[in-house]
Amino acid sequence: MLLRVYMFALPGVAFFAAAALLPSNRFRRAWFTHAALAVFALGITGAFLVARYGNERADAFTDKEVTVIHQMYAAAPTQSLLMAATVDLPWKYQHYNDYRYNLVDALPSFQQHELTPGASWNKVILEIRAVMHERGKHGAFLIFTRSQQAYGELRGELRAGEMWQLASAIRATGDFRTVYRNQDGVVFKLIKRSP
Repeated sequence: MLLRVYMFALPGVAFFAAAALLPSNRFRRAWFTHAALAVFALGITGAFLVARYGNERADAFTDKEVTVIHQMYAAAPTQSLLMAATVDLPWKYQHYNDYRYNLVDALPSFQQHELTPGASWNKVILEIRAVMHERGKHGAFLIFTRSQQAYGELRGELRAGEMWQLASAIRATGDFRTVYRNQDGVVFKLIKRSP
């Protein structure tokens, strides 16, 4: 919504910005005014490219990530709970109403988790298991992808590689079975029903 407001307001703002920067026709315009405006416009264009396209690690999905999602949907019966680390993954594109969705980064234990090397994931894992047990009566699946790790790093929620440490800790509990795994993602299924 904010992007649309910005885009619709931009023509009017551009007009008033140009009117403020350029002197009226009553004064003779110097060549350096035009040169300064051209340099400014080129600088803003360059800054736009960096600002707009600086998040491609999180915004672009690899074929392997899409394959992970396909495998998750193939394994998950309808009304299953599908849980992901963050919102940034290529899901919710089919049978949207047939599944329940949840995010790990929305859990209180995750939000209170310390971003220090070697910090324990035990509280987060306990809450993930409890939510999956409670909401996943027809099946519960947990998915991690490369883009989620990048998104968490960009937002300051995760340190480099930290989501994969959480995935390893989840695998080590024995409460989850790996449904599918490749270089860019992994899908787990909750196999023990006790929280």
